[in-house]
Amino acid sequence: MKSQLTFTVADITDLSFLGDARFDLVLDWAALHCIPKEMWKEYAAHIAAHTHKDSLYLLRAFAKEPAETHEFIIDHATHTTTKVYLFDDAIIDELFGDAFRVIRTHHSKPRTKAHRSFNEYLMVRM
Repeated sequence: MKSQLTFTVADITDLSFLGDARFDLVLDWAALHCIPKEMWKEYAAHIAAHTHKDSLYLLRAFAKEPAETHEFIIDHATHTTTKVYLFDDAIIDELFGDAFRVIRTHHSKPRTKAHRSFNEYLMVRM
């Protein structure tokens, strides 16, 4: 069996260029947390629409720590002001739980200027 791997760079808030393509693996490595909150549900629906049963979705997003009450931080790392949203398991389940099941989570604390933690979620499409 021959596998094919294609990398595409595009605006993740508009996946219409994909047509009806479906993927075995979708990787979101620290992008969701920069999407405006009002677009999350549409984004999650697009991810579901472009996967099939047993597809994997690997998501990395800034973690909302248990004691935190705010939903975002303001980041100035790129010399612009960016609203960066924070995610916990409940938010991920609300967004993706209808189409995906989390099969593994990981909490990491890489060296970032903001000293923030990340949550990584490996999900399988139901």
